[in-house]
Amino acid sequence: MNLKTKNRQYYCPRCGSKKIMDYGNTFDCTICNLEFEKEDFEFVDDKEEILAISEKLAFTRILNISPD
Repeated sequence: MNLKTKNRQYYCPRCGSKKIMDYGNTFDCTICNLEFEKEDFEFVDDKEEILAISEKLAFTRILNISPD
């Protein structure tokens, strides 16, 4: 796990901050404290529509869908 702050192509879809913590397949925004999946960032054109992992989990709980 790489805990260095990265100023790469990834940035927070919520606040636009480039201060992220890179965890390999995911990254955290150090400002918003939200974690995002890099795969979503690469495939979703409108970055503002990307859901944080916590938002995805809340959505699946509401619908009673297993996240696996």
